[in-house]
Amino acid sequence: MQLMTSFGALTLIVLSACGHVCAATAEPYEFRTADGTTVAAEIGELTVPENRSQRDSRMLRLRYVRFPATTKTPGSPIVYLAGGPGGPGIEMARLERFPMFMALRDVADVIAFDQRGTGMSNDVPICESGVHTPPLDTALTPEGLRQAMHQAAAVCQRFWRDRGIDIAGYTTQQSAADLDDLRKALGASKLTLWGISYGAHLAFAALKQFEPRIDRVVIASGEGLDQTIKMPAHTDAFFARFSEALRVGNPGVATPDVPALLRRVHERLAQRPVSVAVKNAAGETVTVVVNTYAVQLLAASSITDPPATVRLIKLYEAMDRGDFSRVAQIFLSLPSTITLRGMPEAMDIASGVSNTRLAVIEQQAKTSLLSDLLNFPMPQLRGQLGVPDLGEQFRAPVKTAVPTLLVMGTLDGRTYLEAQSDNLRGFSNHYQINVENAGHNVWMTSPEITPAVIAFLKGTFLKGQQTLPERIATAPPKWP
Repeated sequence: MQLMTSFGALTLIVLSACGHVCAATAEPYEFRTADGTTVAAEIGELTVPENRSQRDSRMLRLRYVRFPATTKTPGSPIVYLAGGPGGPGIEMARLERFPMFMALRDVADVIAFDQRGTGMSNDVPICESGVHTPPLDTALTPEGLRQAMHQAAAVCQRFWRDRGIDIAGYTTQQSAADLDDLRKALGASKLTLWGISYGAHLAFAALKQFEPRIDRVVIASGEGLDQTIKMPAHTDAFFARFSEALRVGNPGVATPDVPALLRRVHERLAQRPVSVAVKNAAGETVTVVVNTYAVQLLAASSITDPPATVRLIKLYEAMDRGDFSRVAQIFLSLPSTITLRGMPEAMDIASGVSNTRLAVIEQQAKTSLLSDLLNFPMPQLRGQLGVPDLGEQFRAPVKTAVPTLLVMGTLDGRTYLEAQSDNLRGFSNHYQINVENAGHNVWMTSPEITPAVIAFLKGTFLKGQQTLPERIATAPPKWP
């Protein structure tokens, strides 16, 4: 690595594993949070190939913000990997997780990294396909939704190709290679990875690609390499778990049997979809058809965290009473045409699913409360956009001795308890914390979480200086 300094900025010239010479620059930066708090930081940029498998690939500029360590003995830089896929790491640091970013500086430099195709590292234009979703006055069907998604994908594939964008380069393998280039740009021998949801998926891929250069891993709400498409049976187990949490957490209050409520509404709509007359934004009366598949699709996007799940259950209670006006109004407010962002769809298509796992998912979906719709827009987009599937070797379980901590909420409606535990079977040095009653966005749900993460990263719990809890309790969801 050659080190050069320039006026007001540090410039590194890094020989990337991709065979290109990739420039990396960094300069002082006043970081401002959403509430106006400011902190001195550094903003950096490195260039990487959009598609390392193409010799003439265009180059991408990836950006990060470095918060310098406050300890005199910093460890390996901690790189934050946002979820999604598609979440912007730098923007996440501006929001409610900012205190955790600051606290982890007691361990090492903390890096808010915008992955390729996200935030300040994104130059992929949004594709407004112009393809209409199935009309509101007809019953939504799996085939109708799939056809619309395929039409939109065809339009967007041409849209990005015509603008010189190689959407096939937006895969988790390419993004993991970016992390190793980031490590070089930081001048670090190793990185510590701190990720959530898809960020865990990316961390798992990085462990496969450059394990010797990873110091520690901290993940929450982990999505495994073969879990882009979730098991419908796990969704059913989640609703049963949530129903029990409502019962136990609200003594003396009549709480619903959630799975029974959902099945009752779905069976009613399966027998006879409901047509609802509502006013649109122009004041015109339009007809919205509410059927089982449409309601399942809405529900699948509404169970990430307990407050949203409670709101969804209340919506089901209204439908159970025969009131479909609220759900019809929600459908009316949704976009009528399909928009694709590029990176999120490509990442999921590339990570893909095996035929064997897909067959199990399709079988479970026949009786599951939400069919297979928790995974939308997968598997509807499987094989689209010209993005190759990364294959079974990519999706095979990770085997590693890198110290790893998994933090997961027991009421996570996106990445389920059963699947998350499976992810660590090949990890010989792992620890796990269950946060009772927390959902998918678990990091800030308890003040006990950050000290536990710091204890893990420092290893102080191994020396008896701090404890690493196996369970952390948070307040149960309230009803009503």
